[in-house]
Amino acid sequence: MNRTLLIIFLALLGIYGISKLAGGRKTRSFKAELVRVDTTDVDRIVIQAPGEPEFTLTLQDGGKWYVTNGKVSAPALRSVVTPLLATLTEIRAQRVAAKSPERWKDYQVDSTQGTRIRVYDGNRLLEDLVVGKFNFDPQLQSATAYVRLGEAPEVYAVDGFVAMNLAQDFDSFRKKTITKLDRNALTRIACQGEPAWELRRDSTRWLLDGEPADSTAVARYLSSITTVSGHEFADDFDPNVAGTPEKVLRITRKDSQPEVVIECWRDTTREKPFVIHSSLNPDAFFTSDSSGVFKRLFLPEWVTSEEGSVPN
Repeated sequence: MNRTLLIIFLALLGIYGISKLAGGRKTRSFKAELVRVDTTDVDRIVIQAPGEPEFTLTLQDGGKWYVTNGKVSAPALRSVVTPLLATLTEIRAQRVAAKSPERWKDYQVDSTQGTRIRVYDGNRLLEDLVVGKFNFDPQLQSATAYVRLGEAPEVYAVDGFVAMNLAQDFDSFRKKTITKLDRNALTRIACQGEPAWELRRDSTRWLLDGEPADSTAVARYLSSITTVSGHEFADDFDPNVAGTPEKVLRITRKDSQPEVVIECWRDTTREKPFVIHSSLNPDAFFTSDSSGVFKRLFLPEWVTSEEGSVPN
């Protein structure tokens, strides 16, 4: 009897071991990358975000990426393209969330809600995926996103923080620089327009229109203008039609660095009526309201204190 029990026990133990081994293999296989692509082969990425025109990232000669939506073409930020490519090799399934196209809408991976990403080597399609709904759990500090591959019916739950690099819109890839300055290299800042003013640094101090300036006000202004980025592009703006800018900021730097010129037009047909252009980013125009970038650049304390208000 004891021998019989031993045989039964060993048989059950064997069955348990096989099931665990099979389960372990299944788990390891399930954790494999959903997208398998050699990013060195990728030279074109087509992205269709919900409600927006399709746009394309293209790797051109010299290793530079460009982004275009058919109307606007611009150099693409490598700092955004590189994480996108890296994510293609890092994204892994946590679980299968759904197994039928009828559930795509629930996870926002259908054709109207998801962001579709197609990856190419020349004309050869390497991968096709749709990134949909994001969920964030504040208690666990974790995020989940949902992805489907091509026309396969399954929807996969993936790490949301990883997938965030995939769900980018057109403007995310564009350079938004207006200023990027070393404040210690600045020697002169002159504003043309109404009112006009000039800051000039002599050997020991800053002068405002030839008189000693308030050092605290100058320090605050310089801190506010050294790194300025635009937020909303004004792609439909035509400076040739708009004519002469209302204000021009000329920034002179030492060591023969090129002068930085920032122009501002007022377009009252826009919700944000100021249009700003920088020589550091010649292909871009940005909109601003009276309290945004416009104020930081063109309305330092010595102007607003004299005028008593900010123009709308």
